[in-house]
Amino acid sequence: MEKIKIIETDLFIGIPLEWAVYDEEGQLLLDKGYMLNSEKQKQILLTQGIFRLDFTAQTIEKPRPPTDGKFFKGTTHDTLKLLGKTLRVLFDKIHENTPDDYSNHFLDLAAVIQRLCRTQCDAVLGTILLDQSFNYSHIHPLLSAVLTELLGKRKQLNEDNRRIFIAAALTQNIGMLELQKKLANQASPLSDQQRDIIKAHPELGRALLQKAGINNAEWLNAVHNHHERIDGNGYPDGLSGDAIPVAARILSLTDIYSAMILPRAYRDGFYVKKALRDIFLQRGSAVDESLAHLLIKEIGIYPPGTFVLLANGETGVVLKRAPVDTESIHVLSLLNPQGKPFANPKQRVSDETVAFKIIKATQRLKNVAIQPDRFWPLSH
Repeated sequence: MEKIKIIETDLFIGIPLEWAVYDEEGQLLLDKGYMLNSEKQKQILLTQGIFRLDFTAQTIEKPRPPTDGKFFKGTTHDTLKLLGKTLRVLFDKIHENTPDDYSNHFLDLAAVIQRLCRTQCDAVLGTILLDQSFNYSHIHPLLSAVLTELLGKRKQLNEDNRRIFIAAALTQNIGMLELQKKLANQASPLSDQQRDIIKAHPELGRALLQKAGINNAEWLNAVHNHHERIDGNGYPDGLSGDAIPVAARILSLTDIYSAMILPRAYRDGFYVKKALRDIFLQRGSAVDESLAHLLIKEIGIYPPGTFVLLANGETGVVLKRAPVDTESIHVLSLLNPQGKPFANPKQRVSDETVAFKIIKATQRLKNVAIQPDRFWPLSH
């Protein structure tokens, strides 16, 4: 029986092991199902040179090859629309108890999202922020899934584990879809009944996924625990710190950030800088501090699709992600300093001259036709 060396990205805090763990001599160290409780315990275990057996029987679920031809024939907007439509169909079928191979369907979508992040990530992020025709309850999980993939890559997690995390992000709010639709258009405070639904949705979501035939422990635990807080004040179990699975910590952050920056019927979607400030203030309490730093490093202060005011008075839209430690931010100027639309929008790079420095994020432009597919060249 083949021995497979276990590496750091194979182990997760707060998630039952999917295989038994052995030392170099073949002695059993941990039974299948054992749960690591801390990062320290994980690191001590790794120093011993550990292995698992019978890899072919124990590997995590592999998705079928994604139907790329179905998703990548049109523009970025078309791809996102089709992904959202496919999600809606899958959600409806699960709620209707229609039998299907849901695990592989969601993993196929996750693989498509991984490809989008490799080939046109700026366009995806920008289109999501700019195009207000998207249904909130479908675009929120897509944005959360994209950010989950970006954070997973930043943490150097392997591709298969990231795919599981993406599938969890797509399904994390399946237990409150109807309420999520309503809240996207609701400016009034939550009712007691709505609060009860929100508190119950992680457990309901896990139950719905299990009933649909999804049995991957990392996936289910991430959905069940994505509203736990680092300080222990979350729900449903009041977990804290390293007891919260890493996938759930990632989903918690991407869920919160996505809800903060997506446009709603009662507000404009220009909260991106405030959202990052709020995330930063919540680090170590509501969200994982290291992940909060990684998110800021990954998307920058002004993510693609953010409307910004430049020092010379022009108004434009950010085209590319930029690290927080650089002034080189690419902007497409749409309005001149007098507030009139340019006949041909001007590409600016903020480090070329002080005139193009970003002063602040601003509200969505009302007098300019926003066409995301013309802002980002299509690339598959």
